[in-house]
Amino acid sequence: MEIFFIVTAFLAEVAGTVAGFGSSTIALPLALFFFDFNTALVLVAFLHIFGNLGRIGFFRKGIDWKLLVRFGIPSVGFTLTGALLVSYIPQNTLKGILGLFLILYAAFSLTQF
Repeated sequence: MEIFFIVTAFLAEVAGTVAGFGSSTIALPLALFFFDFNTALVLVAFLHIFGNLGRIGFFRKGIDWKLLVRFGIPSVGFTLTGALLVSYIPQNTLKGILGLFLILYAAFSLTQF
């Protein structure tokens, strides 16, 4: 089962690189089948760290540094806030929030052209 997770997580990162987003949309729900919420978040965080380092190295000449700072700094702040909330909110509630977010995101994506 771990091999299945590793292969699928790798494919999620490839899809995220090609599409520009979405790797966690695939990787986090998948990780929840195998791990508890806290462990899944940490694993997906490491996927993002190494995936993004690879993308930075690969696309470094085309990076818009102003845009990176504009979105990167708030992203780090909200990531830390989310990581702290995991300690205080029950896992079932977090899974429900994640599921609702993914359903709403999918519905919004399908209705916008």
